[in-house]
This record gives sequence, C-alpha cells and structure tokens, in this order.
Amino acid sequence: MLATACDYHSLGTLNMLSTRNIDSGVKYQLLAKGVEGKAHGSDHNTLESAVANAVKRYPSGEYMMNVQLFTNGDATRVKVVGDVWGTVPPTDGSMPASATGGVAIQPGDRVAFRQGGVMRTGTIVGTRGEKALVEVVRPNGRKDMREVFFDELTKLAPTK
Repeated sequence: MLATACDYHSLGTLNMLSTRNIDSGVKYQLLAKGVEGKAHGSDHNTLESAVANAVKRYPSGEYMMNVQLFTNGDATRVKVVGDVWGTVPPTDGSMPASATGGVAIQPGDRVAFRQGGVMRTGTIVGTRGEKALVEVVRPNGRKDMREVFFDELTKLAPTK
C-alpha cells in the first residue's frame, strides 16, 4: 500500500480546544459545525496554528468543541475538525439593522449580496456596527464568514 505525505491519521478526539482564555461570564453559542483547520510546519505550534486557522474563519469565534485531531506520518501537518463556538456581536443600537429598501434584518435571515462581481447568498449570524456577519456556504461545502454592509444586502424569502 502506498502512502503519501498528505495522508492524515486520526490521533483521537477532544471535548474542547482553545488557544484563548474562556470567560465564564460570557454566553457562547455554536457558530458552525464541522469546521476544518490545517497547519503544517516543523515548529511546536502546529496544533495551535491549526486550531487558530479554524476558529478565525468566524470573526467572533473563540474555541472548538467535539474536535477530531489528525496528523500525517511525520507529524509536520496537523488537521482539526470540529464545532466552532463564540459570541455573536450585538447590534450596537445606533443604527437599525436594515437591508436594501429599509427591510429589517436579524440573525437567521437568508440574504443575498454581490461580492467581486459574483452574487452570493448566506445566513446572517450577527451584526457589528454598520455590517452584518453573513455565513456563506461555498459550492464545495466549506463555510466562510463575510462582513457585509447592511445596504448591500437583499433579504431573501424564507425557504419552504
């Protein structure tokens, strides 16, 4: 059997992984499931980098739970797959969250917006100042977060 340098082998699972301190006074919520982070290098921070790469895909991400750990044969590449938890920034109240045409929007709403000449759709997971945090699912299934100004959003009808 042939093995390549990019084959990953399971090291096991952990309940929680974090590269930051968790504040017990803050209420955290699930931001995304099945998020993957990868890192490679010969330094001793490869696991830390893989976790950071997964969590930073969500601007308010803080830590991972239900994490599967993987490494390649010589342990120079690390992959983590798990659920990202964090805080959803509250609307600061200085500007009502509204999309094109003054339609009120809130977390959970499906929206469309143009990015780089391409029309994208996603789900609002939070707001920050004059922008909404929108979770976009790519065609390959990978989830990414985008910060989009309210006036660039179009609220979509609920799917049935």
